[in-house]
Amino acid sequence: TDRKMAYQKVARRPSDFAIVGVAVSMKLAKDGVCEDIAVAVTGVSDKPYRAGALEAKLKGNKLDAKLIAASAPAITENIDVNENIHASSDFRAHLARVYLGRTIAAAQ
Repeated sequence: TDRKMAYQKVARRPSDFAIVGVAVSMKLAKDGVCEDIAVAVTGVSDKPYRAGALEAKLKGNKLDAKLIAASAPAITENIDVNENIHASSDFRAHLARVYLGRTIAAAQ
C-alpha cells in the first residue's frame, strides 16, 4: 500500500493507557500534496474519535509545519476534553495539538 501510518501516545509509563494518543493514516501524492488523511484520537474524550474537521483542513494541501500548526486546534473541535488527575483539559488539548505534528512527521 502507498499509505503511511503512525501512532504516538503520551502516557505516564509505556504500558499505561494514553493520556493522549494520535494515529495518522495518510496518502501523499508524488508532489507532497495530501490526497487522503485519517486522524484518530484517544484519551482526549470519553471515547476514541476521528478528527473530521482537522482532516478536512489538511486534505488537498502540502503538510508543512505552518499548515499543521494552523490546523491543529481543530483536533479538539466540538469535543468535550477530559480532565482528571493526570492532565487538565487545557493540557490534554495542548498535547493533542503537539502530538498531531509529531505523528504526521513520523508517518512521512
